Amino acid sequence: ALAERSLASLRAMQGRFDEARELAMDAAGILEDLGLWLRAAFAWEAIAVVERLAGDGEATERALRTGYELSEKLGERGFLSTVSALLAREMLDRGRLDEAERLLAVSDEAAAQDDLATQVTLHGARGRVAAARGDLEAAERGCRRATTLAETTDDINMLAEARQDLGTVLELAGRTAEARAAFAGSLELFEAKGNVVSERA
Repeated sequence: ALAERSLASLRAMQGRFDEARELAMDAAGILEDLGLWLRAAFAWEAIAVVERLAGDGEATERALRTGYELSEKLGERGFLSTVSALLAREMLDRGRLDEAERLLAVSDEAAAQDDLATQVTLHGARGRVAAARGDLEAAERGCRRATTLAETTDDINMLAEARQDLGTVLELAGRTAEARAAFAGSLELFEAKGNVVSERA
């Protein structure tokens, strides 16, 4: 199941979405059959990754909400903080700012300071909320914080997405040259990862 979950994400990055979906759903099914509910929640996050890369926002939301509900039932706060931030990001992509802010509050309350995956997503999403609300200074602070934290990890996709968010905020602020540099850095990282889908987006 763990191998299938990882392979699903790789296939999705290559644009092989049908295969990726089958792998991710099979991984979730195996873990649920075994009663390994927390690991199953992680598998639903992988399903969300597949659907996000495939461009299906509704399917992404369904998968993340499944992981969110499993975490709540288990009383597991570590993953709850992560999936809340990811779900907030999805709400932002769909223009649902109030819901995104509510989910970010859940994530912030549950998140550990050393949980870098959550902190990067949390700060980046907060920056995007601030940008949507017209506070570009706060938006830049959030996105730069996310980028700085991501740079301390080896998660190439996470850093690339953080730089994308920063580029978007800088572009909104009229700082075109800096925005282009951020976008170029993001593209280089997606290319290095072999994330063909994000590279072309």
